[in-house]
Amino acid sequence: MTAARKLILRPIRAETRRVAAMTAWVRRARPPGDAFGYHRDLHLILWTAGMLTVVEGALTHLILVLIFGHPPWVWIVLGLHIYGVYLLFGLLAGMMTRPHTVDGPIVHLRNASGTHVSFAVADVDSVVLGERPEFGHSRWRTSDDGRTATIASGPAILRVDLVENAGVILDGSPIPLAPKHIHVSADAPREFAARLTTALSRQPDVGRCGPVPAEHQ
Repeated sequence: MTAARKLILRPIRAETRRVAAMTAWVRRARPPGDAFGYHRDLHLILWTAGMLTVVEGALTHLILVLIFGHPPWVWIVLGLHIYGVYLLFGLLAGMMTRPHTVDGPIVHLRNASGTHVSFAVADVDSVVLGERPEFGHSRWRTSDDGRTATIASGPAILRVDLVENAGVILDGSPIPLAPKHIHVSADAPREFAARLTTALSRQPDVGRCGPVPAEHQ
């Protein structure tokens, strides 16, 4: 895929995912399986910012109409406010409708922007708790050698280690070189690790999750 095509498709894909998340939010639709959320601390902030933007936009539009009437630029300002509200609630909807899940034999890792990573429980070698390096954003990223990946924003607090030659699916397409380590954000990392351990123990003749350190609650 050319760079120009990527630049065109990226915003289209982002808007499509945002609309899908908001639709799922309104319909109260959630992916199947045991869900584990992330960024719970941001939910109230986004709610507050969204409501303040609604009020600010309404008051600003009213004042501008009273002073300047109805020139096109006044409606452009209103449109920008509406789009700002849409972005804030789209992000919140993504966080609430795209949790990580363990659905039978498959693990699904997601983020608010729509990235979806999945692999078999049987491909999990170990799960390690503990704070990881700070990452600037939550999209899927891999190290230069492709062996370490992250789907975390801020300090990742869970690391999933995979067996060699694991089958990892990224947004519907297999990854040619699957990462060995995946850093993840989760609101309840201990519960997520325990669920992976339980799921793995039910798999016949496969690896096992490593011990969960007691220092991280």
